[in-house]
Amino acid sequence: MIIKQKGFCLKNWRACPSVHTGIAILVLSFVLITGKAGADVPHKAEEYLAIATSYDEKAKAQEQVIAEHEKMKRDYKKELGPGMRRSQVFLSHKIEKMNKHCDAIIQGSKELAKEYREIAEWHREQAKEGNFQNIK
Repeated sequence: MIIKQKGFCLKNWRACPSVHTGIAILVLSFVLITGKAGADVPHKAEEYLAIATSYDEKAKAQEQVIAEHEKMKRDYKKELGPGMRRSQVFLSHKIEKMNKHCDAIIQGSKELAKEYREIAEWHREQAKEGNFQNIK
């Protein structure tokens, strides 16, 4: 049950749209007032290459998340496997729920890793082109 008082949820705030809306408004206000979303435009090849390296590291981190959740799926299925004395319906429900959780994270992490690799490559191309010297 969610209790609201003057637009703020007192219980179960994660499910409360007014809190999420408030956070979104604060972030948008910061971007509009400061004129940036927290990133500066690189002006040198070295800066582009550093950003590319950063995105490569983020892609590797996502690959670790993928490996972790693939292992989690295997281990969970083994742990709830034949040796457990529970009903098949209960076990299949638990395994199905864990698979759904892991599959969603694996899929999202694969997409994110792909995006990170692509933007890293774009930054490397920008560093090679050198068309950034007059940008300020």
